[in-house]
Amino acid sequence: MKHTFMWIILFVTSISFSQIKISGKVTDKNSGIGIPSVNISTSSENGTTSDFNGTYNIEVTDQNQILTFSYLGYKTQKIKVGDATILNVQLEEIETNLDEVVVTALGLNRKTKELGYVVQEIKAKDVAEVKTVNFLDNLSGKLAGVTISQGATGVG
Repeated sequence: MKHTFMWIILFVTSISFSQIKISGKVTDKNSGIGIPSVNISTSSENGTTSDFNGTYNIEVTDQNQILTFSYLGYKTQKIKVGDATILNVQLEEIETNLDEVVVTALGLNRKTKELGYVVQEIKAKDVAEVKTVNFLDNLSGKLAGVTISQGATGVG
């Protein structure tokens, strides 16, 4: 009787602590290319991120848990695990622009229109133009007061 009771307790605890391994790939809906560093979390606060190719592995405790896939610039998706052990997800891009925020000398966040003085900025196309091999050399002379100096390794 003592051994039977011990086997029943062992069986019940092994079922209650069992993990279901879920794997898959997170891709862009339009291009089909894997998205790296996608945040994948469960409803029990367990989480992981996708690797460079968009693949991921996560363990959940039961089939009723919901996986949340989120990435900056993409719509967040929530998917119930169910019977699946492989979940491939396609994220759709969000067509919104981010608001411009300026951090002032005192650390206060303000929009450019709210400031009473001139604000300098660098546009993405100015940085994208490659004139030299070193990225930091491309920033040299673009903003007043910004000094870029070469280190011993050649990186500014």
